[in-house]
Amino acid sequence: MATTEILPFALDPLAVVLPQDEYEALPARHGGFRDGVALPAHLNKVWRQSSFVSAAVAQFVAEQSETDVRDDGQVDALVEQMTQAVSHAVPLATVVAPGRVQLATTPETLEGTDAEHAVTPTGLKAALEARTVPDATYTTSGIIELATTQETLAGTDTTRAVTPAGVKAAL
Repeated sequence: MATTEILPFALDPLAVVLPQDEYEALPARHGGFRDGVALPAHLNKVWRQSSFVSAAVAQFVAEQSETDVRDDGQVDALVEQMTQAVSHAVPLATVVAPGRVQLATTPETLEGTDAEHAVTPTGLKAALEARTVPDATYTTSGIIELATTQETLAGTDTTRAVTPAGVKAAL
């Protein structure tokens, strides 16, 4: 089982710690402690607040990443462990389960075979622009242009489709 060296401070019920309402009103909470003597209850409150949150985060990281969290000052290593912990705690989303989403690259979007990544607007635009639909013919479905009433009346265009309004005008 993974462990953590980041431990909370002054958790004993008898610890000399400033009560929360007094801490909220403490002027030093905004400007910090000045030259002179800081009371143990004030310092213990500050240390306990930061240490118990740090300890809780470290415990989460240790449990979810299944690696020990060391008090060695290696920030990059802790960030990597935190990334692993979040990845483990929040799995990838599926079509039936919520979770983390990974974004598809534009090539993955264009390929169109990946069912595990989400498409971005940029990837969608690229896919729509890259699609090739042939022009329609007598035997092939595809893109067709509609003839204007004037083109229908002229009766010489063989590449445009006629609308009901164009047929009515020609009759």
